[in-house]
Amino acid sequence: MFTIRELSQLNVRSAALLAESEINRQKLLAECATLQPIVQSVGHGFGLFRRLRAGYLLAATLVGMWAARKGGSRPDLWRKLKLGWRLGRALLGAWAGFKAARE
Repeated sequence: MFTIRELSQLNVRSAALLAESEINRQKLLAECATLQPIVQSVGHGFGLFRRLRAGYLLAATLVGMWAARKGGSRPDLWRKLKLGWRLGRALLGAWAGFKAARE
């Protein structure tokens, strides 16, 4: 078995390892505290993007349709107003659906 001297060396080594482990734990907690605001802001950014993604897709589609319509001939004022009215109604409907889904 172990002698008294070997046991005391093992106890000293165990205490040193425990102290080192506590130091490393404190360093890790400090690093986590430093990173928390960064991770939180990234999370808010992704959340905002996810909430607005449907709006981006709808806006891109509408701009593409508008550009395609404008390419063939020069529309008069009435056609522009009519298109703007339809786009506005579609966006309001999409916004209402988005707000209802959030609640």
